[in-house]
Amino acid sequence: QSRSPTPRRTPTHTPLAHPRSPCARRDGTHMVGNVAPGKWLLQFVGKADAFARACNELGFQYDPDNEDAERAMPHLKGSTGVTKDARRAKELYHAAAELGNAAAQNNMGVCCKFGRGVAKDLAQAVVWYRLAADQGSAAAQSNIGRCFFDGTGVEKDLTLAREWYGKAAAHGHEGAQRSLDR
Repeated sequence: QSRSPTPRRTPTHTPLAHPRSPCARRDGTHMVGNVAPGKWLLQFVGKADAFARACNELGFQYDPDNEDAERAMPHLKGSTGVTKDARRAKELYHAAAELGNAAAQNNMGVCCKFGRGVAKDLAQAVVWYRLAADQGSAAAQSNIGRCFFDGTGVEKDLTLAREWYGKAAAHGHEGAQRSLDR
């Protein structure tokens, strides 16, 4: 009678870590082909960022409220091949935002603020803007400034509004600079 191997104290949420994974060896280590999983996974470092950028760009194409899609990518003019769909745009933005893409996080803020493809949620919009702003996104910094200026999703605070507009203006955001000049 054969005994099943004793489970190791490894996380079981990834197939590579599970004792019965096809990559498991009798000694409890794991291999992918002839390569340890850590080395195998290293080939994907950097590809998540490219995937996130691609999701954000595709979301940009699906976004029915995005009048700048063809202007931003003139080589696709009239041939984007997608039907405008706010919900699909939001799904793509969300996938990219969850991977840490600042532009997508800002776009998720816009979706939440205006209820594009998602229920309108002003407080969540500020959360998304803040994630992007903390990565240096001038657009998100300006958007947070506007939220504090108007009291949208946060308590109105003109001092914080000027602070965020200042950060965005320092990154060259013209709209933020105009807001500071008022």
